[in-house]
Amino acid sequence: MYGTTGTATGVSTPHSASSLRPLVITHGSLEHALLVPTALHYHASELRQRFQSTLPTATEELALDEEPSSVPELVARFLGYVAEQVVEGEDDASGTYEEVLRLVLSEFESRFLRANEVHAVAAQFPGIPSKRLDVVKHYYAARQAANRPLKAHESALFRAAAEGKAGVYAVFGGQGNIEEYFDELRELYHVYEGLVEEFIVSCAQVLSSLSRDPKAGKVYSKGLDVMRWLQDKDSTPDLTYLVSAPVSFPLIGLVQLSHYYVTCKILGKEPGDLRSRLLGTTGHSQGVITAAAIAIASDWESYAKVSHDALTMLFWIGCRSQQTYPRTSLAPSVLQDSTNEGEGHPSPMLSIRDLTLAQVQRHVDATNTHLPKDRHIHISLINGARNVVVTGPPQSLYGLNLSLRKVKAPTGLDQNRIPFTERKQRFANRFLPISAPFHSPYLEAAAPIIEEDLKDITTFTKAGLAIPVYDTHTGEDLRNSAAADSIVPELVRMITNLPVQWEKATVFEGATHVLDFGPGGVSGLGVLTHRNKDGKGVRVVLAGAVEGTNVEVGYKPELFDRDAHAVKYAVNWVKEHGPKLVKTNEGKTYVDTKFSRMLGRAPIMVAGMTPCTVPWDFVAATMNAGYHIELGGGGYYNAKGLTEALRKIEENTIPGAGITVNLIYVNPRAMAWQVPLLQQLRSSGVPIEGMTIGAGVPSLDVANEYIQTLGLKHIAFKPGSLDAIQSVINIAKANPTFPVILQWTGGRGGVGLGDVDNRLGWRPWQSRL
Repeated sequence: MYGTTGTATGVSTPHSASSLRPLVITHGSLEHALLVPTALHYHASELRQRFQSTLPTATEELALDEEPSSVPELVARFLGYVAEQVVEGEDDASGTYEEVLRLVLSEFESRFLRANEVHAVAAQFPGIPSKRLDVVKHYYAARQAANRPLKAHESALFRAAAEGKAGVYAVFGGQGNIEEYFDELRELYHVYEGLVEEFIVSCAQVLSSLSRDPKAGKVYSKGLDVMRWLQDKDSTPDLTYLVSAPVSFPLIGLVQLSHYYVTCKILGKEPGDLRSRLLGTTGHSQGVITAAAIAIASDWESYAKVSHDALTMLFWIGCRSQQTYPRTSLAPSVLQDSTNEGEGHPSPMLSIRDLTLAQVQRHVDATNTHLPKDRHIHISLINGARNVVVTGPPQSLYGLNLSLRKVKAPTGLDQNRIPFTERKQRFANRFLPISAPFHSPYLEAAAPIIEEDLKDITTFTKAGLAIPVYDTHTGEDLRNSAAADSIVPELVRMITNLPVQWEKATVFEGATHVLDFGPGGVSGLGVLTHRNKDGKGVRVVLAGAVEGTNVEVGYKPELFDRDAHAVKYAVNWVKEHGPKLVKTNEGKTYVDTKFSRMLGRAPIMVAGMTPCTVPWDFVAATMNAGYHIELGGGGYYNAKGLTEALRKIEENTIPGAGITVNLIYVNPRAMAWQVPLLQQLRSSGVPIEGMTIGAGVPSLDVANEYIQTLGLKHIAFKPGSLDAIQSVINIAKANPTFPVILQWTGGRGGVGLGDVDNRLGWRPWQSRL
């Protein structure tokens, strides 16, 4: 639709009016005509000519990133160009250009937006992401230049929240997600400048003043000149300075507060109106202060005041934490070794993913036995079942990494045929770009100093919280805490020395949607929260990102889309796939699962295993009892024996009962005669319905051949590793209409995925099975 070439005529003005003349905007095969009053046509034509001279020479396929990819984008670019001329004062005394701007703006809205919001519409346009972002930028710049304030519009998501059909919570990220958070602020300022500039300027003035406070010492050696850095990219300090806690703490807060500010502005709502659509909020590490701020602010005046106070709190927490724990230097050999091993630049905080909390604790305890007490390391953030952060001196954490290397599987190591208990562990351990040991005893001494710095902050109180704000250590609603009315001391200690228990903080009763206001986009807190909530019916929307590569989460267009069908809900695995009780017409009650529906049998199976399910009479008896079972093909060494067993099962079971055979893939000699035999017997009428492959997963091509040529009703696999699980998923995706069964084995027989604790390592795959 949006890439259509040829002439498109505007619908905002009647074609028959004699006082109107067509103005045609073209680029290559793209063409759009809008009707312009005769009195404006000369000036509109002049603007069009100058605009088209700014476009590159059209290519046959509109292949250049610099040229428009669709008619709406072409019109949006023209809209942005006219807006720029008006803002720069190129208009004549009678405001002719501004009249043209209003006309083109009305044309764009009626022809392309059609009562929807620009983010939602632009998301469907072709081309690279920056083109869609520019459409948004041009539209809001035009509204600003035309003095067209945004009216209040309820998006579909927030309308659902108001009607009780959606439960929406907000979260705000912390340190360590990405180093380039300032680029996110720059993009936000660049795209929504007319909406957010006044707010950012006021916040920048607060931070600039704070950075000159004598108490800040020398930690702001390159200043804190936000507006200069935004407007002149070359003046922006290096990443090392930007990720230092004194700088990143307040600036990450500014990113989040600006995202929320822009969201309110686009929806045409006061901060309190948007807050009323939220059931609660919290923030990861420093993000809890932004969460408290949006829970307090009710109108634009209070939002400015609370934002300035929040930035002041973040400023002093970052500053005093760094003063309490100054940066230390390490030997060049340590730095190089960490980099070579893919562990990053040593810092006071180390992320470890895909090991359980108990496993990490054992390594931490072992490391601490070799360290003096004042150099100990501590688990400081528990982000999920297999996602923790360890905090301490960088040299001590380097020692932990040396220990972890001994048990870590090298990249690319194939362990599919190694018994589970003998395998090396697959996990990721990497230093975070953070300059101080937050959430640990090392910053306990900083807390009272910070509280003294913030003694004049009076806005952050329990009474001021209009919605729940959840404690990141206990998960408690701060409105119910036993502390005094001021929540400043609690917020400070949640960041300096109290560990984060993220799953406790995000129980989120009744949640259907969680909005992540950044920073980090797909690398931020939202995706982490999505992993924790996967399968629980909670959809995460990255409210700070217009689009991204992760298809399992939503993006900014979902916040603003007004279409009633735009609200997307996540699947609750228990409700969607869990066992249910069903009653037949005869009044009998059965347990109903996807597995039992497919096989027409009880939802419990007797899996094939040599020698347990080799005897044909045991298999026949189990089938007659109403259960699914697999004949253990590994116990048969020639075609005669297997044929006799299958014939006897057929003769001694209820007519029509399907037989499933389990084959051992690791035995290619047996597979070479067993698979053709099953095909032959099935062709001759033996009711062989299924085949299970254990001890290995075949390639996609081989699996497809089995599915397409053997005449089976279902096929099953018994993967023994995460890679093997992914292979089974790929087979299922390639055969969406054919039943593919995945069997998880406990590993007691020397293969499989281990015990119930270790299954959490492959839980992300469960949603795809």
